Amino acid sequence: MKAIKILYNILSAVLITAVVSVTLLALLLGVSGMDKENPKSIIGFRAFIVLSDSMSPAFKAGSLIIIKQTDADKLEVGDIITYRPGGSGDVLLTHRIVGLNGGEVITRGDANNADDKPIASGAVLGRTVFYMNGLGTFVINLRTPTGILVMILTIGAGLFLIPYLFSIGEKPRRKKTGEIYYDEDDEIEADDVTIDYKNYDG
Repeated sequence: MKAIKILYNILSAVLITAVVSVTLLALLLGVSGMDKENPKSIIGFRAFIVLSDSMSPAFKAGSLIIIKQTDADKLEVGDIITYRPGGSGDVLLTHRIVGLNGGEVITRGDANNADDKPIASGAVLGRTVFYMNGLGTFVINLRTPTGILVMILTIGAGLFLIPYLFSIGEKPRRKKTGEIYYDEDDEIEADDVTIDYKNYDG
């Protein structure tokens, strides 16, 4: 019984964590996309959905990436960064740093054969700290009316089915009759009965 209870708690925690994580990602995406020219952040983090395969095989179109605002002097070759290729505007690129030259940053998509035009370090929005292929498309679909309905039904089914599945095979609850406790399928013998002599009137 103890092992079943632990497993039940683990599955419940996983379900709750998944729901909270997806909700936070959707919120972060919404905040980041409110102003394309100046994407907002939550404590320095922004989320975006990749639209091309220029960083394949690291991540592909439909992936979700989370970037963190990073000081220019902490950028390193090999970092994957999101930046404005023109220095301003609402066009953003996410490529890997292949070179640093003073105040300039040189990038290239992993799937590309040529370097991008050098950019000023001030055009960098942040460094990628997390990415997952397909997660962006998944979160986008969840934000539709159909996706929201599916998520609500899934959560409801999970909250209902998990306790039910773990209740299968449990012993019936013990019933109380006077001072004697027994299970429905127990056979009561004389040795099982204890008399409280302090309250005994017989």
